[in-house]
Amino acid sequence: MKILILFFTIILSLNLSAQLLIKESEAFPMKLTSVSVDKDAKTIVAGSYDKNIYCLNPENATKTKTIEEHKGFVIATAYSSENNLFATAGWDKRIVIWDAGTMAKKIEIEAHNDRINDLAFSPDGMKLASVSDDGTVKVWDMLTGGEIYSIEDHEDAVTSVSYSKDGSMIASGSWDNTAMIHASSDGKLMHTYEGHRNTVSTVDFSFDGSMLATGGEDNVVLIWRTDTTMLLAKFDYFRQPITKVLFIPGDKYLFCAEATGDLKVYNVVDKQLLEQNILHEGAIKDMCLNEDKDLLITSGADNKIKIWNIAEFKYFDCLKEKIASKKEMTRPKGEFETTEQYEARLKQYGIIKQAFVAECTREAKAREKAEQEKRDKEILATYKYVLLPLEGLGTYNADDKFYPIVFEGSTYNVNMGIEEAKSLKTNVAKAKVKAISRVINGNTEIFNFQLIHPVSGTAFPFGKQITAAEDKYLRQFLSGH
Repeated sequence: MKILILFFTIILSLNLSAQLLIKESEAFPMKLTSVSVDKDAKTIVAGSYDKNIYCLNPENATKTKTIEEHKGFVIATAYSSENNLFATAGWDKRIVIWDAGTMAKKIEIEAHNDRINDLAFSPDGMKLASVSDDGTVKVWDMLTGGEIYSIEDHEDAVTSVSYSKDGSMIASGSWDNTAMIHASSDGKLMHTYEGHRNTVSTVDFSFDGSMLATGGEDNVVLIWRTDTTMLLAKFDYFRQPITKVLFIPGDKYLFCAEATGDLKVYNVVDKQLLEQNILHEGAIKDMCLNEDKDLLITSGADNKIKIWNIAEFKYFDCLKEKIASKKEMTRPKGEFETTEQYEARLKQYGIIKQAFVAECTREAKAREKAEQEKRDKEILATYKYVLLPLEGLGTYNADDKFYPIVFEGSTYNVNMGIEEAKSLKTNVAKAKVKAISRVINGNTEIFNFQLIHPVSGTAFPFGKQITAAEDKYLRQFLSGH
């Protein structure tokens, strides 16, 4: 009770409204199960129980397109900012990948043996994780649509999935009342979290990767360390099941949606309830963030999509500090103050507050830009050309004109003419493989292999190839070489 009293005192004294409703859609025919928004906030994609995929314009929350693709409820959507793709999935056990700019279908995957409950792109956009009632977590290659590996550690249906922001970990929640973290490189189990008394319905990593939030049908939110299974916090001021948890950049605050339609915001550091708002009439079905535009997108059991500006909340600490000197302007109406004077004072306070919000936003964006530029330079600095030895040759196929080469324990077929093949065999000891090396999430990766002919100097590509269009760092690296 003391926490709640303190919270309301803070809110009243500062007159802060952490979520400001910008737009809301008209009610759709049936419940909207999931929402995703692109990086430029030009398109919202929503899945529905009526089997349709709906596209909306975030500026006015109006429907721009209806896509009839799936043969059952569309339960899950996801978005990748790196390659500008949406993904959708649901009861028909299929995953469909869409170009976010045109909403043209790019890849179709027959993915699971039962309905698909959730999707998550890796931060680099090269992989997509899906979870299903068949009890598995599967990871897919976004270049080919092929399965990379399958995780079968849960003992029941898997409900939710999330990548850590650095791409090194995958978290999942399940009907077996547990959450798990697996290494994204190979799917190896790292930790199992046991603390919920019912289904774990939602999971999310903190931005720095040190914490995992889990929400369950036991009406509880738990926060764990990711390097151990230590429980850091428990939030149980909920009346109904938790439908979604989301960390806010900075990792100080956690958004918790529940089946009542309420959104509760917790201060993770102080382990206190900071704010509570009713966002929908009925359960909040899903929510997602556009961090660059300071937007929160929600879908609810009222069949609506709502768009919220969370700048005041996102920069709450900054705003609180700046506006402290103006606290007197929010005092109750005075005995010798007319209603007109009182309303004018509050209006002026609102103008001043919005100016502070804009100031806090500019300061935060400048810091984020500087930090991103620093990270980009550090990543780009790891890119370099390497020369590696060729291990051997197979038997040349003169009819199909391909030469099997052995490199790093694997065999690849390289297309080349007969004369160059003869010359290669004679000078194989001098042959080299040229490739690009980079460090991703602490791991060295080598790609874009080219067999360099020892006589002609001709380059023959083979193995894993990534284009400059797919990798902004590769694009910058190649422009400088």
